[in-house]
Amino acid sequence: MNKIVIDTATLKALLGGHPEIEVELLAVAREKVAEELKRKLPDGYAAKFADDIMADLKQRINAQMLNWRGDALSDRVRDMVRGCVYDVLNAQTKAAAEQTARDVAEKAITAMLPRLEERLSQHQDALIKKINGLVGEEIERQINARLNAMMKLTEGLQNA
Repeated sequence: MNKIVIDTATLKALLGGHPEIEVELLAVAREKVAEELKRKLPDGYAAKFADDIMADLKQRINAQMLNWRGDALSDRVRDMVRGCVYDVLNAQTKAAAEQTARDVAEKAITAMLPRLEERLSQHQDALIKKINGLVGEEIERQINARLNAMMKLTEGLQNA
């Protein structure tokens, strides 16, 4: 069997105007390359190749993780933890302050309530006295007005 070796650039130039041929050729080529590799490569080579790729990936990932470790990672973790702790402390402090304010206000109102009731009672008593005084004055005025009217009437009768 004679083989013709053509580099990829030449093949693309020859078949550039016919993509369907290229697709068929690639599909056939893929199967033939896979068969050829199975035949020529020793047993277990594919598994070793996959293991080598995984080892390389792990090494790259570890290298990236080393870049993230150290000060940058510890700073980020510290900042995250600090943020969480501050949020929790702020919430607890706010809740405690609100509860303390409620308790203080309740105690102050409870302490002031008897004095307010006493002052209200004193104010009511003063208003009642004032009203009684005004009512008494009005009654006295009306009585005086009637007495004056009666006196004028009796004087008028005596003079007539």
